Amino acid sequence: MDALRKRQRFTDHDDLVLLREVLSHNPFENPALWHVIQENVSSLTGKTFVIRTLREHLERLIKLWLEMFKILKDKSGIEVVSTEKDTLCSNIYDLMKEFKDSKKKKTSVSASKTIGIDARNQWTQLLEASGSSVKTENIGSESLIHDHGSLTIPVEDILSDDVRIEFVDEVDLSMQDTTECIENTEPIMNEASTSSAYLSTHKVNVLDPQTSHQTDNTVASNPEIKPSTSSSKPAKILGPVRSRKRKANTQRQGLAYLENYDKQQSDIKKKQLELEERKLKVEERMMDLLEKQHDLTEFQIKKQFELIEKKNNLESQNQQNLLAMAERQDKLINLLINKIG
Repeated sequence: MDALRKRQRFTDHDDLVLLREVLSHNPFENPALWHVIQENVSSLTGKTFVIRTLREHLERLIKLWLEMFKILKDKSGIEVVSTEKDTLCSNIYDLMKEFKDSKKKKTSVSASKTIGIDARNQWTQLLEASGSSVKTENIGSESLIHDHGSLTIPVEDILSDDVRIEFVDEVDLSMQDTTECIENTEPIMNEASTSSAYLSTHKVNVLDPQTSHQTDNTVASNPEIKPSTSSSKPAKILGPVRSRKRKANTQRQGLAYLENYDKQQSDIKKKQLELEERKLKVEERMMDLLEKQHDLTEFQIKKQFELIEKKNNLESQNQQNLLAMAERQDKLINLLINKIG
């Protein structure tokens, strides 16, 4: 039994030591500093606390301080002198808020951005591989901008007059298909290259490097291809095709949630009705008990009156008997006197 330790409690001095150590080390950014705080608290107070208890006690102190702060804030016109404990709690609360705000800003890259970046990287590799065989003179440089990645990639040695490249990216964002089209600016030169003619009349898939390489080879091997006119259809660079299961899943989840909500509401109403029925039964029982108590009181009162009447009758009879005895004695005395006289 000696091995069992007694429960250690925090005092006001222990609270101040803990708050000072937390404010000086700021363990919210580096959780490893809790070990240092634990050692310092144990050395200053002489009590050994676990890190978990220190965290929970700190949260409790901040919570109590916030409640008191709200109460004092509502009471206008009252001046309250802030103690050292209050100032430490306010400073630690500011540190916690700053840590939460900085944590929210660090967002991870979504899956749509990574897919768009991969597609653009593949497209640039294809352009670099096919650039040596499809080069022409006086070709300007333009840039393709994809909204999902916020990244600008220069596309050189390809674009010319009447050339349009459209990105079709079927991404299921907010459960709707969105298409993105990016058109080039003013034409740079009048002479149309073979590569621009092919791009203006065909569609290129970004995610399939073999097909794009074959198209470049066909352009290089067929010099008779003429440049496209303004009436030709613009080329489309297809993005990754996404499945549309998410919309159906969300609809099913919504229906399931509504069904569960209706069931819960019906169960709650049934329980309320059962409780009301039980209340009525309890009230009926109480009324029955009250009636029985009333009957018992009436019976007791009747019995008491009967006993009182019987007592009165007995007393009256006793008095009558006494009077009769006294009369008899008087008669006997008179007879004896008459005989003697």
